[in-house]
Amino acid sequence: MGQIESIEWKPLVENIVHGTQDKNVHLNNAQKADILKEAFEDLFENLQLYVIVFNDCDNGPNFAYSDDQSQLVVSLKRGLCNIIVYHSREWGGACQNTRNQFIKQVESCKTDVIPWWQDYRGFPNILKNDHIPNAGFVTLIRDDQNAQVRSINCEGGPGKWIKAENEAGEKFDLIVGHI
Repeated sequence: MGQIESIEWKPLVENIVHGTQDKNVHLNNAQKADILKEAFEDLFENLQLYVIVFNDCDNGPNFAYSDDQSQLVVSLKRGLCNIIVYHSREWGGACQNTRNQFIKQVESCKTDVIPWWQDYRGFPNILKNDHIPNAGFVTLIRDDQNAQVRSINCEGGPGKWIKAENEAGEKFDLIVGHI
């Protein structure tokens, strides 16, 4: 279809996400993520996006995300899954040194940073403020929620995605998008 202006991205993404959730309940998370990746790559030539599809689960105990909604589309508890799409405004223009520093900051959160909490709401904002200052988006998803992460128009994502552990040894997907 060609390039869509960045101002128009959010309503289009919401419609595609909802349609994917509603029409593909029979598919697994990886298949839904692949459908979205293909659709977004066809629509958006210059936008760097993260697409995250994971099990239909409760916010807080099983996942949490930073609350800046300006570059985010979130669709929860629909079509037997949750979907989050993040649009990075600056990753494409960031120099390699800035990207490397950002990646090191995210990787430093792999162990000994995530506490054991019953409810993780609010914690992604703590990570943004205390550990990853150039993060525009942070989400923490328990490993058993089958998160499928796809990068659109950038290799490895507009940020960094790692497996991390909390103090109790529980595993999480930590997906961090650059501003």
